[in-house]
Amino acid sequence: MNGRLALLAASLLALGLGARPACAEENPLQLFRQVTLPGGLASAATCIQHADPADGGPTGGTLRLDGLPPGATVLEAWLYWTVLSFTSPVPAGAPEMDGVPLVPEPIAEQAQSPCFPQTNTASFRAEVTNLVGGNGSYRLSGFLGDGEPDPVADFTEGATLLVLYCAPGEPERQVTWLDGLDVEEQAADPLGQDLGGLVTRADEPVPATLIAAAGNGQSRGDPEEPGADGFVFNGEDLDPAHPEILSGGLCPPLGLYDHTRLDVTGLVPAGSESARLEVLPLNDCYTVAAVALVVDTLPGAGLQEPSALDLDPAATPLTVTRGPAGLELRWEDLGGGAIYHAYRGTIGGWYDHGDAGACDLVLPEATLPEEAGDHYFLAV
Repeated sequence: MNGRLALLAASLLALGLGARPACAEENPLQLFRQVTLPGGLASAATCIQHADPADGGPTGGTLRLDGLPPGATVLEAWLYWTVLSFTSPVPAGAPEMDGVPLVPEPIAEQAQSPCFPQTNTASFRAEVTNLVGGNGSYRLSGFLGDGEPDPVADFTEGATLLVLYCAPGEPERQVTWLDGLDVEEQAADPLGQDLGGLVTRADEPVPATLIAAAGNGQSRGDPEEPGADGFVFNGEDLDPAHPEILSGGLCPPLGLYDHTRLDVTGLVPAGSESARLEVLPLNDCYTVAAVALVVDTLPGAGLQEPSALDLDPAATPLTVTRGPAGLELRWEDLGGGAIYHAYRGTIGGWYDHGDAGACDLVLPEATLPEEAGDHYFLAV
């Protein structure tokens, strides 16, 4: 018996076969984005630890994105991954997409692992908006990987790409997007996650899609057994309709990662303000780094295109005040050696902004002469 199977057996003995937990880990994920737009959320995923070497495994993988409709504009793209490690803080690796280094943002860390001997698990995200131009293949490299079927060093399970987009002719949809970390070890650690603030359309059935960045799945034996493992959404066991949930199907034959994208149309009642997801790990162990629910919403319930503040309510807007030397502009500092340019346009003109004499700025501020008339300002 290898180390992982021994650990699984010990866990089963300790928990008791068929034992159900008294309570679930409640709401470990936090709201990351909630926007309404004519578009939606595309996704792709790849194994890393057990990826085919031709795709970059065990230290990378290949994302194959094909969910963007014709004419779609990418608004934001984020990559999520989870690392199992013997150290804390858990290292993110030196990840790259198509040879471009990424800037990992640690999201959360837990002092446990999903049925592996590693002692810590962490989730990370990196913004890749400037690298994702549309459908296609995106090559990942530089992640932590062990190279062994049963990894005994730090390793990355897999990665999920989430792409927020607008597209002509698409219905108005609300995207509720949460991230964080939940580590589930057998029946002792089920997940209970509420998704609030929903504005669903008034007639049924409500078209809806559930997406998750979830790892560590393997085949459960009999995929037709109801409730064997997997997702319960608004009280409905999704296993019978989606037996591939958390099966590790992206990484045959060893598993560890999935592209979890599920049609849950009809399971969100019209007019709902909330939904609930439960993950019940009766026969396996999992990690969940992000969950998103996309629903058709009421027409006019949100902006036609999300502003920067809709996408990130914590962002700092551009402000204009009158100072002794003219109009003083301030905006959010993006850091990382960003260079800024400020422009002035005429209100009533359609995108007529032009050079305001404030280019190549290293600080997020500019002083411009006050001019007659009504104007708007743009910082890039």
